[in-house]
Amino acid sequence: MVSSCESDIHGSVSMFILQQLTGSAPYLGDMVHVNEASNSVVFWHCGAGAYSLAHPDQGARPGVHPNRKLGFTMEFGLKPGRVTMFRVGYTPEGYRLLVMRGNALDTPQALQWYVCRSGTRNRHQ
Repeated sequence: MVSSCESDIHGSVSMFILQQLTGSAPYLGDMVHVNEASNSVVFWHCGAGAYSLAHPDQGARPGVHPNRKLGFTMEFGLKPGRVTMFRVGYTPEGYRLLVMRGNALDTPQALQWYVCRSGTRNRHQ
């Protein structure tokens, strides 16, 4: 079962399609930063990722929602390996798909930056 937060219907649809295609748990993240020098992007979201996606050496730990300071979240860096970035979107011209492949790098989790690059780094404050 997939679930997204913030009433993100297209995110939920994207996660459902990806789960059906791969048989694996998807992760919903917002691209919040592009670093052209390191050819990486930063993905972040509210701590609703599946535990099975946590970096095996770092695990996951409970946290508090970074924006609202309320509620329970799971904080973790994503496990390294091949990733597929997939998003269903809608414009006035109709539906569209974004599909990219990348590698989540095996990098240490430092402070509150949860690094999982394709390149992606997830930041929780």
